[in-house]
Amino acid sequence: DYEVVIAKDESEALYLLDEFQPDLIILDICFGDNESKGFDIHREIRKRDKTIPIIMLTGVDGDEPEVRSLEYKATDFVRKSVSTRVLRARVERRLPRALRELIVIDNHIRIDRHSDLVQVKENGEWQEVHFEPKEEAILLKLVSHPGQVITRESLYEAFFPDTKDPANALNRCINELRKKLEPDPSNPRYILTKRGIGYKFVDYR
Repeated sequence: DYEVVIAKDESEALYLLDEFQPDLIILDICFGDNESKGFDIHREIRKRDKTIPIIMLTGVDGDEPEVRSLEYKATDFVRKSVSTRVLRARVERRLPRALRELIVIDNHIRIDRHSDLVQVKENGEWQEVHFEPKEEAILLKLVSHPGQVITRESLYEAFFPDTKDPANALNRCINELRKKLEPDPSNPRYILTKRGIGYKFVDYR
């Protein structure tokens, strides 16, 4: 249930970091014949983002990779071949709290990230909100990055790659989300527009 993007080299990794704003990075220490290139990429990532979790991964024997990972203040360290079950458990543990907990915003919106259940309080009662698949996916993408602008281009690429008119499709989804979540859709409080760039969800942290 994770959306995964893969980078083959340093330039692609940094491009995807800026474009997709991932929730977590699994970073192989070895690239090609270079047994420490991953540390160079780690350093460049940290210049752009100080908080994103980074799990360092390697098949190199010895203590040196783990020691250097700790020195670089990596979030976690695993060795190949780690089982899928163990890796998923480490990913789940290292994801930002906003992706793991019940989120309650202004006592008006409640989002359970474990079940993707979204509720809005109406007349003092929590009511479940039903979304189309694309609407829900876009909402969860925005909620996962509170206060950060997600560019329209990255949303086109992630959710409307084969749509003839992705701009119109995205606009429809945002309008529907506001109708279902905002007390006043014409004056949104939660899903905000950064004109000419994209959208962001209010910083609820």
